[in-house]
Amino acid sequence: MSKNGEGLNLNNNSIKVVGNDDNGTTKGINIKTTTTIEEEEGKNNTDFQNNNNNLWNSTSFKRFFRFGTIDSSLLMISLLCGVSLEAVIARRIGVHGYGTVVGAAIGNGVSDTLAALPEGYKASIGAFAGSMVPTFPIFGCLFSKRPLNTRTKYIIGVSSVALLVGSLFIPMRDDEKDD
Repeated sequence: MSKNGEGLNLNNNSIKVVGNDDNGTTKGINIKTTTTIEEEEGKNNTDFQNNNNNLWNSTSFKRFFRFGTIDSSLLMISLLCGVSLEAVIARRIGVHGYGTVVGAAIGNGVSDTLAALPEGYKASIGAFAGSMVPTFPIFGCLFSKRPLNTRTKYIIGVSSVALLVGSLFIPMRDDEKDD
């Protein structure tokens, strides 16, 4: 408070503003609060901590963390198996370079399917079907005995980008219920 009684006074449960008008009369306003400033600051800090902890404790995070772990682990295993397939594919079909691509493509389908199993069998079937669609250009090039050169990689890459963009912009209806 200043010497003439003007100023701002903060108490635990009130805010008091006091001042003098033009005639020298002291006037003020007293605002009662339901919580103290310290309680409010503590509440804001707790809200931040709760919001931060909610990510790690949320069911969605846990489900998709598990999905990602299963999916990527199986994908890595199948990619390494694809390296072993290279000689078999080259010998039987007659083109080189498709082993890791085929291993990754099939492995992605298997890993998506298994990772989606905790979500239910319909989710698992949908994940498998969706993961197999981008393999059509790969297997088309493979079975047409097209060498895996720059042009073939371009064909597979462009078709994959087109499928990705198409999938991102296809509207999904959430109002349909599963049986």
